[in-house]
Amino acid sequence: MSLINKNKEVDYMVSIKDVANYAGVSVATVSRAINNKGYIHEDTLKKVKKAIDDLNYQPNEIARSLNSKTSKLIGLFVPSVEHYFFAELTYVVESTANKYGYKVLLCNSEVDAEKEKSYIEMLKQNQVAGIIMASQNMDVDYYKNIGFPLVMVERHFSTEIPYVVSDNYYGGVLATQKLIDCGCKYLGHIAGTKDIRPANRRTDAFKEIASKNNIKYVIEQCSIGYDSGYEAACKLLENHPDLDGVFCSSDEVALALMSVAKKFGKRVPEDLSIVGFDGVKLASILGITTIKQPIQEMGEAAVELLMKQIEEGVRKLESKIFPISLVEGITTKC
Repeated sequence: MSLINKNKEVDYMVSIKDVANYAGVSVATVSRAINNKGYIHEDTLKKVKKAIDDLNYQPNEIARSLNSKTSKLIGLFVPSVEHYFFAELTYVVESTANKYGYKVLLCNSEVDAEKEKSYIEMLKQNQVAGIIMASQNMDVDYYKNIGFPLVMVERHFSTEIPYVVSDNYYGGVLATQKLIDCGCKYLGHIAGTKDIRPANRRTDAFKEIASKNNIKYVIEQCSIGYDSGYEAACKLLENHPDLDGVFCSSDEVALALMSVAKKFGKRVPEDLSIVGFDGVKLASILGITTIKQPIQEMGEAAVELLMKQIEEGVRKLESKIFPISLVEGITTKC
């Protein structure tokens, strides 16, 4: 039974040392009482409980992890908290982890290997129970030897690490075919960077479907985020003004392209059809034709796979590939 009075307001300035001094016992005794470890005389236990109640003390989860060598904390890595897909994924992961009694430490890597590494070192020091990685800036061996239960989301480079992805290739097929079915004759694709990740399968599908249908195409690359997408969209329309259809690597990039199209005097969808990818809520609000990833299911699955490792000790897990769907909007002319 917990010694903490949950109904009182919390004073986060109170430390375990304050509780020990108030009760007239050692810090180690308070720690044993809180963690229910070792023998403590009933009278001493009552003193500690009274001190905790009187001071409104709440034990620090990180501090408790130092004794237990683990914690009820998990780390979540994303390349950008501003990106709509990762923002929605973060929400799902946090709410799902909370149902298991875990809190989430959010790590925004910003596609920076050194920043990602420093976050991982911090998580090691705080004895996190596991990590969900939706960012990848280190080499494969680093992740294999990370020393935590680990699940990758929209990243996949080893059968030794469980992962959660959507069917990116089929998503690329659907997006490209949609533009062709709308009568587009000159296609553009704003793709992600060339690093090896599942999202690159969208580009593979785009090239194969366009070539199979004898459709002329051009590809422009961008890094993550609206600003990079906007810059890539400007280059694409400036260098290829005859484009009549573009498949974007994300809804965020599609949104940037819509702004650029207006700048170049192109009407959407009359002059330029646009298909995005991810199916975030904003895409639905703005009516962007997009390829929807099941973000809710993917986030829940990532947490469940991690919990199987943490709480059940399962190491060999089947990874999950989720189906995607085309969501019709007003950015395509058919």
